[in-house]
Amino acid sequence: MTHHSYFYSCDWGTTRFRLRLVSWPGREVLAAVVEDSGVRAVLASLGPHAGPAERAIAYAAFLRERVQELARAQGLESGAFPVVVSGMASSSVGWRELPYARTPVPVDGRGAVVERVPWGSESEAGGAGCWLVSGVRSETDMMRGEETELIGLYASGAEASLARSACVLLPGTHSKHLTVRDGAVCGIRTFLTGELFEVLARHSLLRASVVWPLEGGLGDAPSREAFEAGLDTVQGEGLTESLFRVRTRTVLGGVNPAANGWFLSGLLIGAEISGLAHGEHEGPVVLAGAAGLQSAYALALRRHGLADRVRVLPVELTEHATVHAHAVILQRLAAEGRRE
Repeated sequence: MTHHSYFYSCDWGTTRFRLRLVSWPGREVLAAVVEDSGVRAVLASLGPHAGPAERAIAYAAFLRERVQELARAQGLESGAFPVVVSGMASSSVGWRELPYARTPVPVDGRGAVVERVPWGSESEAGGAGCWLVSGVRSETDMMRGEETELIGLYASGAEASLARSACVLLPGTHSKHLTVRDGAVCGIRTFLTGELFEVLARHSLLRASVVWPLEGGLGDAPSREAFEAGLDTVQGEGLTESLFRVRTRTVLGGVNPAANGWFLSGLLIGAEISGLAHGEHEGPVVLAGAAGLQSAYALALRRHGLADRVRVLPVELTEHATVHAHAVILQRLAAEGRRE
């Protein structure tokens, strides 16, 4: 693989597509395309009977179009630079299914499973390679995309926390608690916190009692009080019983549905971190997440008595973690002499 002045960093999840044009050597993001066009949307456009070959053509065409869009905006030759794609694109419903790397997997990227995929003719793609990054599995759990984020966090300044024993908490639709020991991921636990919130808020009895998506933020006193009440309630009553409190708070207590959404959020996040609060992991807890989620989880961890064990990483590290990881992967491919 040869050196390039630029590369494309693509995070392709179930519901979101994010493509960035990045410059070397500073890993500066020059332009980006962000859409609600995850693998689920691509599959839906193909119909229920599309086979692997048809899916591969559709994914390649979709990516080429977005690459061309970014290149034109910057006055660059379309597709003349390598692309690294992580997330659900390497899953059974994605571009091409790749096998999971198996724990323990080093957080410096050495254990990542990376494979080149065809994505256009020489004239369309400029001869540059497109590389898919697979996920990581343990005996009982798995992830695609979060392991790349972890590689990027390690590469961008979190080495001190990740090199020793730690639980790395990556909040999201499917929150991950990753056990890192001696610089390697040794364990994975997945919590459907974000997805469960959406399902309950949109499709359950509770939908009339909350506002979804959440309104306001934890800087707003009613929101914060409701969130803290949720955290405290789930500690005492457990999740299944506590959930009906969302309904009774509005029907019997007249609680505003906007604030009550934060109560539901407190119940679910509190249930997620209860294991950490009860000694499930004795070492440091490293929290990395987007601004809104990170503040909610940080408050929850503090309220559960874990403040002295928590290191909250800067939001900007998390926002650019995947870009840093893709740069590390390209450097590794170059060092290995992988064909571009």
